[in-house]
Amino acid sequence: ASANKSGLFQFGKMLGDLALAVTKGGARADKLEDPELIKVQEYYTGEEVHLADAQRQTERLLRKLNDAAQATGDFGDAMSQLSSCESGELATCLQQVGNACHGVAKSSQVQGAVLVENFENPFKDSARYNKAVQEVLEDRQQAWKLSCSMKDTVENLEARLCKVKALPNKEAQASELEKSLQETQRKCEQAGDRYQYIVDQLNTELALYEKDHANNINHMMREFALAQAQMATEIAKSWQDIIPDLDVATALYANNTQQTHSEHEVSS
Repeated sequence: ASANKSGLFQFGKMLGDLALAVTKGGARADKLEDPELIKVQEYYTGEEVHLADAQRQTERLLRKLNDAAQATGDFGDAMSQLSSCESGELATCLQQVGNACHGVAKSSQVQGAVLVENFENPFKDSARYNKAVQEVLEDRQQAWKLSCSMKDTVENLEARLCKVKALPNKEAQASELEKSLQETQRKCEQAGDRYQYIVDQLNTELALYEKDHANNINHMMREFALAQAQMATEIAKSWQDIIPDLDVATALYANNTQQTHSEHEVSS
């Protein structure tokens, strides 16, 4: 668990560094969207919805388990109190049922705590990092818009320069435009390089994140199945342990009932 948290922390730090790299790029401009990025954003947006639903259902499941554990314990208390009103084998049986209920309730509470740590909390972590990914994807989109805007500016300057060069006595203006064009081309190249750097880094990190994410989810499902199996085994054992004594008591009462009926028939 600590290794996973460390990996997620490093991933979060990477996202923050990439976001900083984008925001240092200058003003943001509205422009056409990156088609490749749209697909990635749609994936993470969809995942966010499903992770949120999984988190809600996990919390609901844990509440149900806790409620069931509480109800089982309460039923055990009722059986124990009822046993104090009876005597003989019946009192013993009722007390055994009460004790079994208390054992089942305790096992359920222990497993509930395990599920919070190994099931509920990891879902919350996944939801948080999904949100962080989407924020950086938005910053990548802004870097794309900036790069497109710079390309448009270069094209406009090139068109203006061509027009000015075609006019007489515009050498000074043409010279200024050439300087402006060169500076804008330099900035455009920087914006393009910055965007490509973000794309390459983000793709690499997202591939690693997806691999870790898949492994973490698989681990969570295994822990959930294991916890359920252990809880079912412990609950079954709690009830199975008292069945022999209940069988003895049932047979004893059956024999007593049959003997009473026989004596009644003889006396009649």
